[in-house]
Amino acid sequence: MDSSLGPNASKLALVESILRHVGQRWALPQLRLGGFVSRGGAQIRCATGEVLLDKTALEGLSASTLEAMMAHEAGHLRSYRRRRSFRRPQWWLDRAFIAAWLGAVAALALGQMGLVLLLLVGLVPGLATAWPREPTTRERLEEEIRADAFACCHLEGGVAAWNRAVRQYAHSTGSPALHSGQLALRRAAIHELSSRGLLRQVGLYPERALPALQCWPRPSRFDRLRSRLGLARALNAPSSS
Repeated sequence: MDSSLGPNASKLALVESILRHVGQRWALPQLRLGGFVSRGGAQIRCATGEVLLDKTALEGLSASTLEAMMAHEAGHLRSYRRRRSFRRPQWWLDRAFIAAWLGAVAALALGQMGLVLLLLVGLVPGLATAWPREPTTRERLEEEIRADAFACCHLEGGVAAWNRAVRQYAHSTGSPALHSGQLALRRAAIHELSSRGLLRQVGLYPERALPALQCWPRPSRFDRLRSRLGLARALNAPSSS
């Protein structure tokens, strides 16, 4: 245990206990506390199952909020593991590349330029599919929704407990990210999935496609600016105490 945490040492032990409980319940034995980050609440390295925690996030957060945070990170890990296990094998793609390149070389040697171009053009869709790329904003948002849904499935109070945890985290940290349009979309998505009875499907089976939601339209620039201005006024307002 990190002795530099001082009074937060007991909460660190609580976080480790929560991670063990979540890992045992959902068959994620690799889930553990791996270190600390300077900001961002909590993050997870899905390849190793290590949760990185912001030390300041330990201050002022209840046990239920910490459990919601850890369940959210466990949702990312579960989604990563399950989608990897359900991914189609790509061995046929490697053999197709080799065959196409050999065919192109053979056609070039025989002077068949038309066949060479045809084979090279045929490789383009496969390369576009197999080439690693950064996830889009929408894909990141969908992954956050899956992790939120998993946290709702884990928490005893369900969506209500998740909402309380989000509000307490926002109040405790004053994080602008929690007041952005993306969080509004995530909350709307969770409530709509819950009303449709799809929360467990999305949270526990992340390899399935996320259902189309009515809350997907992205907020306008005006809405985002209004949200930021509202947050700025709230942070600059004199304390009532």
